[in-house]
Amino acid sequence: MRPPRGREILLAVAVLNAGLVAAAFLLEGASEEGIRFVIRHTAKLAVVLLSGAFAASSLQALRPTEFSRYLLVNRRMLGLAMALSHTLHLAALVVLGMAYPDPFVAELDAVTLVGGGGAYAFMFAMAATSWDGAVKRLGRERWRQLHTLGGWYLWVVFTQSYLGRAVAEPLHVASLFSALPLAVGALRAVRWRTHRRRVAPAA
Repeated sequence: MRPPRGREILLAVAVLNAGLVAAAFLLEGASEEGIRFVIRHTAKLAVVLLSGAFAASSLQALRPTEFSRYLLVNRRMLGLAMALSHTLHLAALVVLGMAYPDPFVAELDAVTLVGGGGAYAFMFAMAATSWDGAVKRLGRERWRQLHTLGGWYLWVVFTQSYLGRAVAEPLHVASLFSALPLAVGALRAVRWRTHRRRVAPAA
């Protein structure tokens, strides 16, 4: 069975997100824990999708395989699927804040609001410009800068979100979801270093 490609990825992730919502209501009902179930699992799905999109070019450059080519060819749809999943995550956060404000709203601080708000701003900007016409309108260099900066910003937010929990509880599932973006960050750093060595002038 071949993996989904192109718009099939969006459809598959939409179905998966619908399944998460259905599972939350079946397991927890219309409760605070049900909403938190959706929040937790949409975030994890978004981490996986972002990691795939963010690692694609580095994997292909360092060790090309069928898997790296699949990620590279479908990178745009992986990014849009990540935005889809994380939009549901945001919707669940809003519902949680409205239906069960205590202690969720009380625990929000300026760092969380600004940092998280910036992540969503980048995410929506990247999603809105994930089509060929946007590249022409923005210019390839500005488009590249937006998607590179936005990708790193999202990477930092996701890594920070899971890393604290992983350090406190090394055996917790959060460790897996902090290891994934950390590995992607290391991969991109290796690619950058390799590229620098190749273009550096001989002594």
